[in-house]
Amino acid sequence: RRLAAMLVRANNVIWTTDPDGDRMNRVTFKFDAENPVWGPGANRMTFWSGMDVRSVLVDGTGSDEVVIPSALANGRELMPHSWSHDDQTLALTVITRGVGEDIALYSVKNKQLDMFIATRFNEYNPQYSPDGKWLAFVSNKSSRAEVYVRDLEKPDRDFPVSTQGAT
Repeated sequence: RRLAAMLVRANNVIWTTDPDGDRMNRVTFKFDAENPVWGPGANRMTFWSGMDVRSVLVDGTGSDEVVIPSALANGRELMPHSWSHDDQTLALTVITRGVGEDIALYSVKNKQLDMFIATRFNEYNPQYSPDGKWLAFVSNKSSRAEVYVRDLEKPDRDFPVSTQGAT
């Protein structure tokens, strides 16, 4: 069991530690790392580097690997949030300056970034359900932030989960 923490300074750095806080490992060294999430697998962490999405071993050994190249980012920020249970698809918030936040799914197999939810509202923080059939996310389409879920196999409708606001 390990915890992850991002130290925010001039250059963000990601560290991991055991729950007792006895031993810390610096995970990132070169990049302005943001939005760390566990995966793919139990021994890696994925993060936004400021230009692309990367993955690194959680013990800080080895070199980081590009998961989504900067060419697919195309000037947007790609904030990773959740890996599918088979580690083949990464759910992300796509931030486009002057437009807002939308949700995309990146297929490792096809090396393709597909928009999953893109509306005039902001949608962000996507998380896979434990059974992998739904994607939960936050949207401000009701004039305030609320949590919704969308079926991954029939993505034609959102179902509200919260009714009194969410973050």
